[in-house]
Amino acid sequence: MKALADIQKVLKAESSKEAKAFFKKAVPSPLHIYGVRAPIINQLVKQYKKEGFPLVEALWLAGSMEEKIMAGKLLGAICKTDPEYTLQLLQIFTPQIEDWAVCDGLGVGGIRGISKVKRQEIWDIAKKYQRSAHVWTRRMGIILMLHYAKDPEYRQVIERQLSLFDDDKEHYIKKAVTWLNRVLKSNRG
Repeated sequence: MKALADIQKVLKAESSKEAKAFFKKAVPSPLHIYGVRAPIINQLVKQYKKEGFPLVEALWLAGSMEEKIMAGKLLGAICKTDPEYTLQLLQIFTPQIEDWAVCDGLGVGGIRGISKVKRQEIWDIAKKYQRSAHVWTRRMGIILMLHYAKDPEYRQVIERQLSLFDDDKEHYIKKAVTWLNRVLKSNRG
């Protein structure tokens, strides 16, 4: 795919040792890291938005951290054009996630545009994912509940769901729970 090849050229050209070192420290990940900052990725998403779902899939399969983050951002930019397919991709991609940055980008920005029209489906996916043995799928189950945190009717339900993680020892699960609790607290009153 020409768009993917063009994007990869930009990622290689715009990479920096400093950004790579920052990402390796901030986002422990087994994925290849180019070392490209978010503004460049955001510009690429705008530039290649018209390539749609085929590019989302190609970026995901290409497999670097930046490519997967870009896949999530691009998905968020086009998700309203096919909410059903967006949820299918979420469910295909989630078990393949290997770090918090890709997880959070896909779970928040990747589906934000359809979070109201696919409310029940996203909630059901979140609940299912919360029982997964795979740490990043479990984290996705928590992250997806962020789409409900501002809704008073969900507050108590979310708090009950979060009790599932009281004894979870995984660092990135605890951080997701803390994040969601902070959002719940800021939306009270």
